[in-house]
Amino acid sequence: MIVRSSLAALVAAALLAPVAPAATTSGIAGQVLERAPGLGCLRAPCVRAAPGVPVTLRHGAVVVATRSDRLGRFRVRLAAGLWTVSAPGLLSLRHPLVVRVPSGAFVHVALLVAGAAE
Repeated sequence: MIVRSSLAALVAAALLAPVAPAATTSGIAGQVLERAPGLGCLRAPCVRAAPGVPVTLRHGAVVVATRSDRLGRFRVRLAAGLWTVSAPGLLSLRHPLVVRVPSGAFVHVALLVAGAAE
């Protein structure tokens, strides 16, 4: 009898407990590429994967930092909204680089950074 009432109380508590928000299924996934050294691109490829590059993402007071993997890739789960993306040596026509993350989806970006010899 004690076991049954304890079990009933536990089930009731579980049903009445607030539900935690679902795991974030949105964010930014991308690859960091660096320009090949030199003034011009005379042979392919002109860009290559840039491993170990720090990537910073900002949304208001929230700051998320990551690094590109050995293939230059990164993937970060983020809340939906406008995120400012930065990386050392980022070559972008828009400063700051702002990316809109939709709810329930990942945005894919390619970040071009200046090569180490530039």
